[in-house]
Amino acid sequence: MIVQIGATNTSIAIVKEGKIRMIFSIGLGGFALTRSISVELGIDIDQAENYKKAYGLSQEAFEGKIGHAIQPALTSIASDIKKAILSYREKNNNENITQLVISGGSASLPGLDVFLTNALSTQVLLGSSWSAYGVGNIPTELQVQAPMFNVVTGLALRNLI
Repeated sequence: MIVQIGATNTSIAIVKEGKIRMIFSIGLGGFALTRSISVELGIDIDQAENYKKAYGLSQEAFEGKIGHAIQPALTSIASDIKKAILSYREKNNNENITQLVISGGSASLPGLDVFLTNALSTQVLLGSSWSAYGVGNIPTELQVQAPMFNVVTGLALRNLI
């Protein structure tokens, strides 16, 4: 399963043997997390975005207020991912999803992989199309942001853009 957390939507693709088997879309994305922080802490959107990226689900930073603010939206996303998994299993002889790869700008949110692993009882990995395609010469400062560039990198490497 690939979960692409975009700014306004989260897209889910279930892939087997290199073929997409099912696709789902969730109407929540990274901006909903940022907005939750902004409202909860009474700060502007830019500052909330910086806090989200820096602290994520940390219970230590700001007495856990950042993680507390985004938890409801993340719980909703995890719930919809569970529904996608159940729908797939129902239509495919109870076949399990063995791995979830997260991608998109919010995929690098500190603690998100652990949160989703616990919520879904499934191995969660941070996706990097650069690693998957063996792309080298990526500047170090960009390597930490690899999930943000997965879609465009995949399209470019497949000559679609």
